[in-house]
Amino acid sequence: MGRSSGNSKDVLLATRVTPKISENVRQLSYREGLNVSEWIRNLIVLELKQNNALPNRLNEPRIK
Repeated sequence: MGRSSGNSKDVLLATRVTPKISENVRQLSYREGLNVSEWIRNLIVLELKQNNALPNRLNEPRIK
């Protein structure tokens, strides 16, 4: 199944954090079985949904 161009993850968001925050993020993402990028992306999406900045359900691409 191919990726929809509307959902491509090609934009990079970057931020600086303290070493302690970085370590905590790494530990929590590991516990959840995610890499750091996936874990942070999930937090961002959750926050956006809670603030009605994203639909509660993203549309799946239609297969013809």
